[in-house]
Amino acid sequence: MSFQDILTNDIFNLIVEKCDIKTINLLYNTNIVLNKIINKSIIEKKIKEYFPIYLHKFIDFNKFILNAVNLDLGDKIGFTGYIDFISKKNFINDDYKTNILFGFDCTNRFFISILYDVFSIDNKKIKENKIVTFFQRYSDNKYSYVSCQNTLIYDSNVQTHNFANTCKFGDQYIVLFELLNNGFSLYDNKTYRLSKFI
Repeated sequence: MSFQDILTNDIFNLIVEKCDIKTINLLYNTNIVLNKIINKSIIEKKIKEYFPIYLHKFIDFNKFILNAVNLDLGDKIGFTGYIDFISKKNFINDDYKTNILFGFDCTNRFFISILYDVFSIDNKKIKENKIVTFFQRYSDNKYSYVSCQNTLIYDSNVQTHNFANTCKFGDQYIVLFELLNNGFSLYDNKTYRLSKFI
C-alpha cells in the first residue's frame, strides 16, 4: 500500500468518524479532491446510522436515499403534536434541493418526508409537489408510524403501521418504500413519482 493510499484511507476514516451527513454531502458535492475520497459508501454508511435499524430491510439505500437531506427541526413541532409543518421550502432552497428529507423531532421521533407528484395512466400530472411525512408516532414506541400532511393514496390524512408486529404493509407503505427504492410506484392506475427538479 502506497503512502498516498494510507493517507487517503486515513482521511476516509476521519471523515466517517467526525463528520455528520450534511457536512459529508457538502464536501462530496463541492470539493473535487474530497469527491475522489468521499465515495457513496461513506454517505450510505452515515445515512444508515440515522435510519432506524428495523427500517433497513425495507430500504435499498440507493441513489434516491443517498440524495436525501437530514433536516434539523430543532424544537419545532406542529400544534397537533405531529410533524405536519414541513413545506416545499424545506425541500428546495438556496442550500440544497432534494425530494426526501429525514431526521428526528424534538422528542427524538424519527421522520421521513417525501415530495412527490402523481400522474394518471395517460401520463398527465394530477398532483404536483405534494408532501407526505411518515414519523414515529410515540416517543416511547419506536415501531409505530403514522403519516400526516397528506397520504399517498387515501383521502384520509392518517395511516398507522406497527413495524414490530408485521412486515405486511398497507398499500400506502408499499407505495412509500417503492418511492424510496425506485423513485416511482404504480398503484391503482396512477404513477407516483418523486418530484423532479434535481
